[in-house]
Amino acid sequence: FTNECLSLDINGIENASVNKLLKKRDIARNLEALNAIGAIEFKEAQDLDNALKLLPVLFEQHIKIWAGKREQSMFLKNENREFFIKLFSELFQKGMIKLWALKLNEKTIATEVGFDYNKKYLTYYHTYELEHAKSGPGTIIISHIIRKCLQNGFKEVDFSRGNEVYKHRFANKFTSN
Repeated sequence: FTNECLSLDINGIENASVNKLLKKRDIARNLEALNAIGAIEFKEAQDLDNALKLLPVLFEQHIKIWAGKREQSMFLKNENREFFIKLFSELFQKGMIKLWALKLNEKTIATEVGFDYNKKYLTYYHTYELEHAKSGPGTIIISHIIRKCLQNGFKEVDFSRGNEVYKHRFANKFTSN
């Protein structure tokens, strides 16, 4: 039993190549659609207090997304939320985990939690408000994170296991585990 793992190797890649990848027409169109609604802002949680304020939004969005799949989110259980908050807090204080938010008119419409290890970013969870699903907020936040990783000298963005469509649009490296 193996899992396909997709990643974007940005070590030594030219900015122009990544920019071409990130300027796909649908991403630009989705950004324009959100801009037509209001002000867009990307935020990386800089301190634990701000990060902990965003986690309930992530939990709520995750629960709604999974309900739409007719499955239960792990975050329906209080003990799972508590465990995640404890683990997240410990890793955040060590600089090993990041939490990002995409805001529209100051409302968080997408989140992304990922691991920062040895100049490699590993995506873990991203969530979004279902009412904005057609505007691709998950893809928009991932494209922003890729830009930030490139600016900060990261070597790779690992999309982790799974074969979701959005991973294929960005990946240039395919492995299995």
